[in-house]
Amino acid sequence: MEQSNITTILEYATSLIGAPFRWYDPEFDSFNGTDKFWCENAPAPMPTDIIENDKSIVCAGFPNLLRRKAGLSIPGLNGNITGKYKEFFKTLPGGTGAWFLYLFQRKRLEKLDLKKRYPKGTLLLARFKDNETDQGHLAVVYDDIDNSKTINDQLIIHAVPDILYNDRDKHKNHGAVKAELYSISNNEFKYKGKKSYYTYVCLPENWLLLD
Repeated sequence: MEQSNITTILEYATSLIGAPFRWYDPEFDSFNGTDKFWCENAPAPMPTDIIENDKSIVCAGFPNLLRRKAGLSIPGLNGNITGKYKEFFKTLPGGTGAWFLYLFQRKRLEKLDLKKRYPKGTLLLARFKDNETDQGHLAVVYDDIDNSKTINDQLIIHAVPDILYNDRDKHKNHGAVKAELYSISNNEFKYKGKKSYYTYVCLPENWLLLD
């Protein structure tokens, strides 16, 4: 039953491929449940509703939609992050920072190991740094474990930009939900001298089945 639930959620993820990505701009955008971050504890919208209503998905909005499909809560909403950042993330839920702290407090994070393979549905996390140069990133492993592969060879699915943040005003859409090799986005986003842009993982049963 658990595996069938994950399969259903990932079928929904597949249906989101092609939906537009638009950069989050703190001057104009809010953390609401009907666009970009999709941070609302409610059923997930149909992909056609997102596109036909001219909505978009940021990177953290993608796993938020999968959580909604699973019937689980969004990190930060309803005070489900404890401690000194509780009120902060009640106001700004469902972003990369909220996701990291939510999973960290529940001891569900593991450090990424580039020599390992990860099961389909594993969440990959790169931590938030700032709005202008690196808003962090979230992606999901999209293929099954193959003993001949490491994470570098695996497919991921995510909402990802293909233009720079500073060029966002020149274009309506800034990217899309797509499936691609882990190595593509990792090599594009990682910092000079670093082996991996992504630093943590959360196994599928620890975020798609558990609140």
